[in-house]
Amino acid sequence: MVVVVPACLLGAVAALPFLGALISRDCWCYQKVLSAVEGPDKAQANIDSGLERRRRGWTALILIGGLFVWQYFVFVFIVEMDWTTVSARMSLLWYHCVLTLQLLSYVRAVRTVSAAPKTRSSDDPNVCQRCSSFRTKTTHHCIACQTCIKDMDHHCVLIHNCVGVRNRKFFVLALAYTVLTSCFILARSTTRFWRLTDTSVWGLEDCHVCLGYVVAVFVCIGASVLLAVQAFTVAHGIGTLDCLQWAINYPYCKPALAQSSAEIMANVRSVFGANWLFWMLPVARPPDLPTERGGKED
Repeated sequence: MVVVVPACLLGAVAALPFLGALISRDCWCYQKVLSAVEGPDKAQANIDSGLERRRRGWTALILIGGLFVWQYFVFVFIVEMDWTTVSARMSLLWYHCVLTLQLLSYVRAVRTVSAAPKTRSSDDPNVCQRCSSFRTKTTHHCIACQTCIKDMDHHCVLIHNCVGVRNRKFFVLALAYTVLTSCFILARSTTRFWRLTDTSVWGLEDCHVCLGYVVAVFVCIGASVLLAVQAFTVAHGIGTLDCLQWAINYPYCKPALAQSSAEIMANVRSVFGANWLFWMLPVARPPDLPTERGGKED
């Protein structure tokens, strides 16, 4: 079978490995900071890593925005182009409902900052010497955001922000709704995608459908992996940063994990809130709930 694939197909697919390279570089950069000894090398590693992360963050946001707009165009105006049928209308209704939740979760994850409160005290050993923030055992200084983040999970290049106490719920919801929308696009596009195997030469719309299917597969796999990691860390009340630090500094030890279902539910409520009816909605959790792993939000 002879298939004509335009150059734009290969160019668009290359955007996904590029995003993957950004994430890999981000992890390598942070590992370099953790591995550096105290002194000039440590300070320079912090500066270099912070600058690189800010540049990669804006690049990732632009790529994600472009992929989102293009994927929306392909699904709504090509895959579901026959809006007169009942199935297409119901499909678009469900798609736009989930897409709205996905966008709200992503925007709130990007815009919500989990910075630790500042203090004027300079003699307290729990005060960060770089940003004058009060630090607890789960508060870490982010070299990209240049401030301490409360209950820091990690600095995510995909949202150009740190995942912390105030936006971790939004980050997890954004991943969950990304998996849902990707699976739905795959389900609705599969019939037309396999129909292309009977065609020797593709038109422009066929190329968009094929590329949209491939992009949805990669996005679904990547978001599922990230969601699985977040589900594990949220359930056990730890952060991705904690796991990375333990793996580098204490390779033969493991962080403390939840030992019962009651502990798991308590950890989940500390992120999503006490009322399970609002767990899947991108709304902020009440401020009086436990947020520090072992304390309450200040």
